[in-house]
Amino acid sequence: MKRTYIAGVTILLFAGILGLSSCLKDDDSVANWTQQIENGAFVELPAGGSVAKSKSLQPIAGDQKYNFEVALAVMNAPATDIKAKLIIDQAALDAYNKANNTSFKLYPTATLAQSEVTIPAGSKVVATSITMTGADKLNACDNFMVPISISESSFTISGNFKTIYLRLPLSNPFQGTYKATGEFIHPTGGTRVINQDKTLATVNCSTVSTTIGDLSTAQGTLTLKVNADNTVSVDGTVSVAGDVDPDPNQANTYDPATKTFTLHYFYPGAGGNRVINEVLVRK
Repeated sequence: MKRTYIAGVTILLFAGILGLSSCLKDDDSVANWTQQIENGAFVELPAGGSVAKSKSLQPIAGDQKYNFEVALAVMNAPATDIKAKLIIDQAALDAYNKANNTSFKLYPTATLAQSEVTIPAGSKVVATSITMTGADKLNACDNFMVPISISESSFTISGNFKTIYLRLPLSNPFQGTYKATGEFIHPTGGTRVINQDKTLATVNCSTVSTTIGDLSTAQGTLTLKVNADNTVSVDGTVSVAGDVDPDPNQANTYDPATKTFTLHYFYPGAGGNRVINEVLVRK
């Protein structure tokens, strides 16, 4: 009975060792993995792996930074400095797209803080970063990624944690708080002045939603899609009256320089159409 118990423990321990090696190995050879650990350590990106990370970018011109670490997968910190070179890896992006049937584009204006980092003697980790600029010039409907890879090192590079696949979704540039001014023309009740703040919320990369004229959120929703030529497609529904339609005789537009929507639309009701003319200016 005791022999059976000892044998079972031995099998479990051996299985645990194999499981641990499979987490860090760079090939299928356990002997090779053991030799590599004895000779030094794996250098890796702890935030790396096959699952992409994500950092949302605001549509601004300035710097937006992502911090990450380069680390050693080793029991004891080495007594000498360890160097590792970093690259923005187009080949890794191509392989990711192929493996995942995606179509991410390489973010065009990303800069590594350091092309080579040094993990100091007696330490296992060093912090660094990558900075993205020019997000205001990009299309929020595009899918961007920047893969960061270890390209060279004096130690063995981890096969599983060599690359960080960093997704960079762009926030909708039209969302935010706006000052709304204009008029709500009722066919029998006269004209009401619109003068209030409105929140434009993201629907997708080119569309926002808000309230209709001076109505409440409960009374209906207006959707505004900004097209490539900065015309605006107006749609929406009033809870008790039906669909919102654009005024066919006036243009609905967005001015990116002043962040201003100029809107003309209407919806039906008893006695005739309710007509709304309003200007929304980003605060």
